[in-house]
Amino acid sequence: MIVGGKIANWQNLMDKDGPVPGEYRGQPIVGGQTFKVKAGDCLLIPRTRRISQNPTRAGLATSS
Repeated sequence: MIVGGKIANWQNLMDKDGPVPGEYRGQPIVGGQTFKVKAGDCLLIPRTRRISQNPTRAGLATSS
């Protein structure tokens, strides 16, 4: 999982009614910290942090 950093190509998430307030998409996250997580791990991530799930063969990786 990647946590923190900045999102390149930042855009509002859109649905059939238009932009979804507070929901953004883009790739990649630049300058984030990556964490490898596995079953049973728990991450407490402040809601103001940007996150990206980054699956690997060994599991899920995270950045902050």
